[in-house]
Amino acid sequence: MVMNGLITYSATDFRDNLFEIMNQVFYGNKQVLVTKNNKPMVKLIKPVVEVKTKKKSILDFAGIMDDETYKIMKDVIKKSRKLPARATPVDW
Repeated sequence: MVMNGLITYSATDFRDNLFEIMNQVFYGNKQVLVTKNNKPMVKLIKPVVEVKTKKKSILDFAGIMDDETYKIMKDVIKKSRKLPARATPVDW
């Protein structure tokens, strides 16, 4: 039965169809309410999964610069390391 956007199952029906219902929730983005004696017991929703992104390293960009651009970038990095901590681009 569908009620308030939730698919409702009795505890017995839920037990008998557990894996099918889990697939509905996960793959079908459905929400399920499990009842016992017509009282809500459990609500199943798809989990929110956080994807951790890998921090980029300069090595991840290897091969995308030509040699001239690489030399310029290398010089800029060298110069920036010699500047005082609060240097502004005008100081460059």
